Amino acid sequence: MRRRSIVAPILLIGIGALLLARNLYPDLALSDYIASYWPYVLIGWGALRLAEIVIWAANGKPLPVRGVGGGEWVLVVFLIILGTGFHAARNLPQGWGVRIPWGNVDIFNEHYEYPVNVDRAVSKTPHVTIDDFRGDVTITGSTADAIHVVGRKTIGAVDKKFADEASGASNYEVSGDDKNVTIRLTAAESPRPVRISGTLEISVPKGASVTARRRDGNVKITGVDGLVEVSGRGSDVSVEDIAGQVSVEGTFTGSVRARNVSNTVTFKGRNTQFAVEKIPGDLTVDSGDLTATDVVGPMNITSRSADLRLTGFTNSLDVTLERGDLHLEPGKLPLGPMHLRARSGDIRLELPEGAQFSINASTNSGDISNSFSNTLKVNTRGAQQTLRGSVGSGPLIDIETRRGDISITKGLTAPDVPKDAVQKGVLQKIEQ
Repeated sequence: MRRRSIVAPILLIGIGALLLARNLYPDLALSDYIASYWPYVLIGWGALRLAEIVIWAANGKPLPVRGVGGGEWVLVVFLIILGTGFHAARNLPQGWGVRIPWGNVDIFNEHYEYPVNVDRAVSKTPHVTIDDFRGDVTITGSTADAIHVVGRKTIGAVDKKFADEASGASNYEVSGDDKNVTIRLTAAESPRPVRISGTLEISVPKGASVTARRRDGNVKITGVDGLVEVSGRGSDVSVEDIAGQVSVEGTFTGSVRARNVSNTVTFKGRNTQFAVEKIPGDLTVDSGDLTATDVVGPMNITSRSADLRLTGFTNSLDVTLERGDLHLEPGKLPLGPMHLRARSGDIRLELPEGAQFSINASTNSGDISNSFSNTLKVNTRGAQQTLRGSVGSGPLIDIETRRGDISITKGLTAPDVPKDAVQKGVLQKIEQ
C-alpha cells in the first residue's frame, strides 16, 4: 500500500492560515515575511519528510521509492519562483516599478514623483504627531516657531494620468492648533489601485515633542527637547540629540539607534526590550543584537535571541537572555550591581583594574575562568561550576548561564565615578 505524507495537508493549513491572517489584519506586512522567510518553508518541508521516513524505518514499514514525488518537485519549483519573486520585488529600487500593492511589494506600476512644501506657524513647544503614512521621515528641531514640511510624494500607478489624478486628490496636511499638530496624508479613493508614499523632511520647533506612528519606511528624529515616541513598524529608527524621554515600540526590520539622549530611553521590539536611564554615547539594536557605548543605568535588558556588547556603562545592570552571548566592559569605578542571566550563551565580564565587588557565578554546563583574584575559587560538581567570593568591598555581581562559559578578566584601569551617582542608580533600581 502506498504511504501518504502529511506534508501536503500541513502546507495547505499553513497557506490557509496566512490568507486568513491577511483578511483579519489588512495592515499585516505579510509580503515582507514571505519575501524574507520563504526558505524556511522548504527547510520545514524537508525536515518533515525526513522525520516521516525515519519513523517508518524505525517501525519496520516499507519505505517509498522516492523521498520526494514528482508533484512535490513541481510545488518546490513553484515556491522557489514565488519566494524569489517576492524578495526581488521587495528590494527593487525606486525607479522599477509597479506594482500591485500588497504590503510593501508592488508589481507592474510605474513611480511618479511630486514635490511637497507645507508651512504652518505653531507655538514654541507643540506636540507634533506624524500620522500613519508610508515613507521615510526626517524630523529636525529648529529655532523657528513653525513647522516646515518639504520633500516628495511618490505615487505608484499604471500610467501618469492616474498618478496625476491621485496626486491631485491627495495631500500632506498639517492640521490642529498651534499646540497640537498632526501631519498626515489625506487621499480620496482612486478608481485604479495606486500606492502613495513620501520622503519628507520636517522642521519643528526645538521645544517640540514628537509622536511618530509608522506603517513602513525609516524615521529619524534629531535635536528636539520634548518627549519622543515612535510606534508601529518600519525599517530604520534613529533618535539623536534628544533632551526628553524616548519610547520606541513596534516591529522594525532595520536598526534602531539612540545617540546622545539626556533622558530615559525605552524600547519594545519583537525580540528585544530594554530600558536605560540615559545615553550620552550610542546604543544600537541591529538584527536583534544590541551594542552600546557610554550609557548610564539603571539599565534593564531582556531578549529571546541576541548577542549583547556593552562598553563604558555605569550604575546597575540587569540582563536576561534566552539565547545569546554577553560581553560586558564597565566604564568607571566604583561598579554598579549586576544581575546577568542567560539560558544558553557565554558571558564575558571584563572589569577595570582596581574594581571591588562580590561575585556569585554559576554555569550548569560550561567552564568558568577567572584572572582577577586568587581569592576567587572555582568549584566543580559534575558538569556544574560555581565561582563565589569577594574582591574588596563592592556591589554584588550575580551571573548564571545554563549552557555556556563564564569569563572574568581584568581590563584597563578606569576613572572613578562619584559614589552618590552609583547610589542614586541603585535606589532607582529598587524603586522600580
